[in-house]
Amino acid sequence: MLFSTNQFVHQMIEAQVQPGDWVVDATGLNGINTNFLASRVGPTGQVLAYLSDRDQANQAVSGLFTSGLNDRVTIYQHDVSQLGQTDLDPNQALSLIIFDYSSDTGGQALYTDDSYSKILATLPYLTHGGLLIVKFDTVPDSWQSSFDRLRALDYRRAFYRGGEVSAFLVERI
Repeated sequence: MLFSTNQFVHQMIEAQVQPGDWVVDATGLNGINTNFLASRVGPTGQVLAYLSDRDQANQAVSGLFTSGLNDRVTIYQHDVSQLGQTDLDPNQALSLIIFDYSSDTGGQALYTDDSYSKILATLPYLTHGGLLIVKFDTVPDSWQSSFDRLRALDYRRAFYRGGEVSAFLVERI
């Protein structure tokens, strides 16, 4: 049985994220990934979710409240570039970061010219063995070239494509 990319990514998240972990949904949109991550981190873990739109943030909060997971999530209404400056305790490492630029979760975050630098800037916040997941409908050249240049001594890389959506996985070693 072949998985859709979203099914594959959720399998990876289930294997990676343990109760008590801290994770980031860098492109929160409608809260689908945020909600799934919150269900995985348990009552002692934390999800940092980045939503730039107030309506999306309200929708995500409503879904989290309905599912009883709102105490596991901190929602920020700015982009992930402030992660290391104000949003994360310097002693806290992340087990997973997801950037979802695909349409398979019912919305689509906008990938801009500076998105790839924001993605790469999150890598130092991953714990050793931590996982970065980036999903696209159409893979931008700037991301593909950055992904290809990641040092093999620091990161393991993998790629999955199921249907129309691609997922790039980067594990910090």
